[in-house]
Amino acid sequence: AYLGGICGLLMVSFTSLTIYNIGNVLFTCISICGQIFLSIVIDHFGLFGIKKTSFNLKRIPALILIAIGVLIINFGG
Repeated sequence: AYLGGICGLLMVSFTSLTIYNIGNVLFTCISICGQIFLSIVIDHFGLFGIKKTSFNLKRIPALILIAIGVLIINFGG
């Protein structure tokens, strides 16, 4: 039970430090991108007992657009 509290404390601490250093908008975009990329990996390999959904080439344009969006937010303004 204490491990969950420690993990939560570390997550909030690192989130606060990261937002202080890179800003709220960029942090949110990077977080969402990380979740999308991890979900693709989890789907492709069928981790955590879920049904495998193979990665196909139709997803690549969407991933490229997401990466371009993060780059625009980071370097565009």
